[in-house]
Amino acid sequence: MNSRDLQFVVIACSIALVAGQGNGGSNDADFEAQVADHIKKFPAQDTHSYAQKYTGGDASKLNVWVLGTEPSLVKTQRAKRGPLSP
Repeated sequence: MNSRDLQFVVIACSIALVAGQGNGGSNDADFEAQVADHIKKFPAQDTHSYAQKYTGGDASKLNVWVLGTEPSLVKTQRAKRGPLSP
């Protein structure tokens, strides 16, 4: 490793160290505020009640298309023609 590479490593590590310090611990407090805001907007019990009402208590109904069939844009050409088509 020559001196130029060493200088680059030292500068890169210095930049990473300074950038990582940022604005101190305010990110944790900001995250906590975002979580509290999300819980106020979307209470877990309301979300659970909606899911129970929508699915009738059957969790397998959560991952279904609203219109009943999969949109044609999502299907592959092979799926449209059939599995044995060339």
